[in-house]
Amino acid sequence: MGRRYTALRHPFVIEPDVGVAREVGEGDPLRLCVVLLGSAIEQAPYLIHALNLGGERGLGRAGPRFSVAAVEREGGISGQQSLGAVYAAGQGEYRRLKVRPPVVPPPPEMVRVRLVTPFRVKRRGRFVGAGEFEVADLLRNLCARLTMLSDLYGGDPRPFEWTRLAGETYSVQLADVRLHWHEWTRYSSRQQTRMQMGGLLAVTGLSPQVVTETLYALAVARRPAFVPTEIQLLTTAEGAERVGLSLLSPDPGWFARLLRDYALPPIAFGSANIHVLRDVADHALNDIRTLAENERAADVITGQVRSLTTDPDSALHV
Repeated sequence: MGRRYTALRHPFVIEPDVGVAREVGEGDPLRLCVVLLGSAIEQAPYLIHALNLGGERGLGRAGPRFSVAAVEREGGISGQQSLGAVYAAGQGEYRRLKVRPPVVPPPPEMVRVRLVTPFRVKRRGRFVGAGEFEVADLLRNLCARLTMLSDLYGGDPRPFEWTRLAGETYSVQLADVRLHWHEWTRYSSRQQTRMQMGGLLAVTGLSPQVVTETLYALAVARRPAFVPTEIQLLTTAEGAERVGLSLLSPDPGWFARLLRDYALPPIAFGSANIHVLRDVADHALNDIRTLAENERAADVITGQVRSLTTDPDSALHV
């Protein structure tokens, strides 16, 4: 089976918690999410053992050590429900849980895609840039990855065959696309050299509920909760208008409803906290499409982040 592929993909996805601090104190816990695919689910005890061995050797050049204290299994597609602990260091025994097929909800009218790490995708042998990106670029490569994983690690690959789904991409429209190319250089210990890992960064399908969804994930669903004292929003002129109408207006007033429904403390978020992106001529941007507009938006965003992080006592979630 492996002869069909030039490189085999691992049957797992590592999802570090991007909301935690970059530095962790000695003795402090650090959460890590690992998604196991197909037959790899049964190999969880080997993964725990491998993590403990890696912890004994240490991480990176500084070599800080760690050990696996406990493993919990998530339930549901959202991963916000825990099915309980399957491993605890004190017991040293893995408790298997029966796997149930997840209940797939109906598809929403809009899907928000966040590219939080550089996204590298090729079309006709060359990397796709910010101005060239199309829906098919994402879906074609996603189908190829799902087909391979299903073929190698269990499952029916036929539903993911691109030849069957290519025609459906014409009905999918991109809304409020914000892409820019981010060049990223990292050192590969395996290849003993520096490697260019640049790719696209973006928030696609932006809508006002991004604010409330993010706040819910941080202040309600996350444990421990991260409740901000204020929210600073950078958006386009049209985005600012949408936020004012749907989140901050008396009706429907979704932001105030969220605070009330989940008994959250007051959080500063008003018109003064909404910053409209502007070009070099100080004209409000209604959209971000050209390379110059993407570069200008990136400069403004990084400048705002730099300004908000000058206070050593403040914590910022981007």
